[in-house]
Amino acid sequence: MKKLLCIVMTLLLLCTALPGLAAPEASKPAPDAPQAEPGQEPAPAQDGSLTVTGSAAITAAPDRASISVGVNETAAEVSQAQTTANAKVNAIVEAVKALGVEESKISTSNYSIFPQTEYDADTGRSVLVGYQVSNTVTINLEDFSLLDRVIDEAVAAGANEMYGITFDVSTRSELYRQALEQAVQAAADKAQLMAAAAGMEIASIEEIREVGGISVSSGRGAYMNATDAVAMAEEAGATAIQGGELSVSAQVELVYRVQAR
Repeated sequence: MKKLLCIVMTLLLLCTALPGLAAPEASKPAPDAPQAEPGQEPAPAQDGSLTVTGSAAITAAPDRASISVGVNETAAEVSQAQTTANAKVNAIVEAVKALGVEESKISTSNYSIFPQTEYDADTGRSVLVGYQVSNTVTINLEDFSLLDRVIDEAVAAGANEMYGITFDVSTRSELYRQALEQAVQAAADKAQLMAAAAGMEIASIEEIREVGGISVSSGRGAYMNATDAVAMAEEAGATAIQGGELSVSAQVELVYRVQAR
C-alpha cells in the first residue's frame, strides 16, 4: 500500500512540473526603429543629373562666293592639248583679274591628263587616239556682286566647265557666337521645364559641351557647265546667280545636377 502511494505522489509531482517545462519562451519585443532626434530633419532625397541639348540658327545673306571654272581640251598630242588648255586658263585668269579680283584669290584646283582611246573592231583592241587635258582654277570672291560677271567673263575667255558654286558670309564668327548663346539659352529653358515636370529643381550646372562646331548651310549646291552659262547669258542678257540665305547653326549639350524640391 505504501509503495502504491509513493507511485501516485510521484506521478502527481510530474504532472505539476510538465506544463512549465513545455511552455514556450515568451517572445522578446522587437527593438524600436531608430528615431530622429528632436528637431532633426529627415535626410534629403538623393541628387540626380539631367542632360539636355539646345540648338539655334542665325540666317544671313551671303556676301562671299567661290566658284571653280576650267577647260577640257582634247588633241592627238598631249603637248597640243596642254598648250590649248593652258592658254585658255591664262585668259580666264586675266579676265577675272581685270574685274578687280586679286591673283591671290585664284588658285589651281585640278590639273589632269587622260589618254583617249577608241575600240578598233578590226583588231579587237583599244587604240590610243589622243589626250584630254583638264585645267581648273578656283576663284574666291570677297565681293559677292562679282559672281555673275566672273561667270560671263570666264565663259567668254574659253571656260567649258564650271562647278562648285558655294556661298559664305564674312560675319560667320559673330553669327556663330550669337547662335551659341541662343543654343545655351534654349538648353537651359528645356532643363528648367523638364526638372519642374519631374518635381525637381536645378541645383547647379556640371558641364557645358559644344556639339559639332560651327555649321554653315545654304541649301544650295550648284553645278554649271559652259553650255548652261551661255544659255543663261543669251536668254537674260547676263548670268544671274541668287545667293538666297545662309544658316549659321550651333548645338550644345548641358549637364545639370538636380534635386527634389
